[in-house]
Amino acid sequence: MNDYLLKLIQKYKNKGILVDTNNFLLYIVGSFDIYLIRNHSRTAKFTEDDFDRVSKFIDAFDIKITTPHVLTEVSDLLGSKKELQFALRKYIEIMKEKFLESKQIAGT
Repeated sequence: MNDYLLKLIQKYKNKGILVDTNNFLLYIVGSFDIYLIRNHSRTAKFTEDDFDRVSKFIDAFDIKITTPHVLTEVSDLLGSKKELQFALRKYIEIMKEKFLESKQIAGT
């Protein structure tokens, strides 16, 4: 990671990181099985190196934040494979979930 990213991580490490859908999806699939990344229809555009970068960045923060919107979308994109849904539940337990109304997210 470059110096700029390292400074940002240090600044916000204790405040947390909001993990969006695509990064969270990659994180879940790669954490479950790094070789599944290229075989899962929704993560096939990523590589194992992408997972390595994303996971190191996310793991650098003490608090991982998500929203019900992101969780729903990730769950849908993972599909019905029980092992992946179980992996998602594992991470839901350690993440901090924030609820924001859609109008707040949209900035209206």
